[in-house]
This record gives sequence, C-alpha cells and structure tokens, in this order.
Amino acid sequence: MGIFLSPIQCILWLVVGGIAGSLAHQIMSGRDTGFVQDVILGLVGAIVGGIILSLFRVNPGGSILTFWGCIGNLVVATFGACVLIGVGRLLSQTSRPV
Repeated sequence: MGIFLSPIQCILWLVVGGIAGSLAHQIMSGRDTGFVQDVILGLVGAIVGGIILSLFRVNPGGSILTFWGCIGNLVVATFGACVLIGVGRLLSQTSRPV
C-alpha cells in the first residue's frame, strides 16, 4: 500500500508552499528571492515544521483538500520555512571570517 496523491493535492501543495515561502520571507524580512525559491522554501518548510511539531505531539490535522486542513498546512509550512530562514542566517553569519 503506497501513498497516492491526486493532481489536485499536488497543485494545492505547490500553492500552499508558495504562499508559505512568501509569508516566511515577509515575516523574516530578508533579501529578495525568487518565486521558485519561495515555493521550495515553503515545501521544505512544511516538512521541517511537521517534524518539529510532531516532536511536541502537535497535529494541525486535516487533509489539504479541506479548508481548515489547508490553513493548518499553511501555518505549519510557514513556521518551518521561518525556522529554515533563521538557521540559514545563523550558519551564514558563523561561516564568515572575522
């Protein structure tokens, strides 16, 4: 038994990922990046956010095909993308020579 994603789910994940990446970009007020980078950041952020929240046994719940499930996934993806931006900034500051 495998995971089956309908084309609608894939499109919704891309849309939610793009919105989450853009929101994280605005929240963290960083330099301008492209739309594709924002989508990738949002999608990876969804994975990171889901892992972090599952460690605390927090489940936003719901399928991405429902309104509240979509909102929950958007919040998790935005949270994860913000974490990724923050970690990236910390790593880039420590890797610069003094």
